[in-house]
Amino acid sequence: MGDGALNSSDQEKVFIGKQGSYGSKIDLSRMKSINCIQILEEVRKEGPISRADLAKRSKLSPPTVSALVERLMELKLLYELQDDGRRSAGRGRRPTMLKFNQRFGYAVGVEILPLRLRLAVSDLNGRIVARQEQRTQSNRPEHLIEAIERHVRRLMKESGLGTQSLLSVGIAVPGITDSDNGIVIDASMNLDSWLHVPLRALLEERLEASVALENDMNAAAAGEHWRGCAQEERNFIYFSVRPFHVPSQMGAGIILDGDLLRGGNWYAGEIGRIRMDFREWQSKEDRLGDRIDRQMPSAVEALQEAGIPLDEAAQRRGPDLELVFEAVRQGSPKAQAVIDELALYLGTAVANIASILDPTLVVFGGSIAQVGQPILGPIRRVVSTLAPNHPRMSLSTLGDDAQLFGSIHSALKLAQESLHQRVLEAASA
Repeated sequence: MGDGALNSSDQEKVFIGKQGSYGSKIDLSRMKSINCIQILEEVRKEGPISRADLAKRSKLSPPTVSALVERLMELKLLYELQDDGRRSAGRGRRPTMLKFNQRFGYAVGVEILPLRLRLAVSDLNGRIVARQEQRTQSNRPEHLIEAIERHVRRLMKESGLGTQSLLSVGIAVPGITDSDNGIVIDASMNLDSWLHVPLRALLEERLEASVALENDMNAAAAGEHWRGCAQEERNFIYFSVRPFHVPSQMGAGIILDGDLLRGGNWYAGEIGRIRMDFREWQSKEDRLGDRIDRQMPSAVEALQEAGIPLDEAAQRRGPDLELVFEAVRQGSPKAQAVIDELALYLGTAVANIASILDPTLVVFGGSIAQVGQPILGPIRRVVSTLAPNHPRMSLSTLGDDAQLFGSIHSALKLAQESLHQRVLEAASA
């Protein structure tokens, strides 16, 4: 959820001129609502907190604060902690403390994966109440949308929560996503027939709750920014690669000045399209993704050289990075050559991005996070050689949960907007 009560646009509606004088057409109920939202956010961030401390922090008068607190308690958004009867040292009875009602409603995050859904429900403070992973029978839009509705409702019910307490749902989608209009533009590489699907409208009608959509890599970046290793960073890139699959799965989520960079056409972070050699710019096989795809036969040969068998699933999709590193440990020269080439490709891509965006941190997810330092070290050496302004590099601390946490974060932002709207509606009633 956001961390400010009065943004600049709200202030402009309340104050006119440098001296903060009120305009003649000001809507006093609107001003009261804005102050009410300010108090709500102060309690949410700082609580438990007393009315006196709220007055100091908000710079509102004590009577005004008390009236606003009563309104918020009537709306069941705040509550008083029970007085234990103890006294403060030399100051009489302790003041009554206020807390935000984090159980007023709930938010659900959903990560869509091929033939799988991962879901989690959280209270309004972001505490995970329950989570599930469910298999799905089909990746087609009509089947997945029905499955999302069914499993969200089931998760709420099995958590002992009524669906009426569901305020918002955030969805992480493995494809190009128009977050503003709630449309999945193209996820057909991972999900059958997912082209121009108005997912937000379809789910809001079914779930009767607000829905937010985000590309999965953007969701992962938001998750790392919220709960992972990038909480203190304002400029960083989340970089995820699962090589040796065909096609290779890779992408990036970019946060600049604290906000997601989605791009004018929603294509920001499509790193698989980066060209690696200007001399081959006309070739359809010179993109980063294509070059990594071409490593798969060599990776399979490396496993054979090391005597490491591939199971049936790996034969279909390609070996994973951990198996190739096992071949390196077994002394396979082919495996070492594959890793060296992979580090060169990925390091070059990171250096190129860093030279343009100048992030302070690059967070690696996907297979790189699973393998860890053995692959991060070679990538770091390439980047530091190519980019004198090279960023710090670290492994995701959320691992495979980055996208799910990002979807929860999107849902919580929507839930905050819903609470603010309830306050506004109560004031105008």
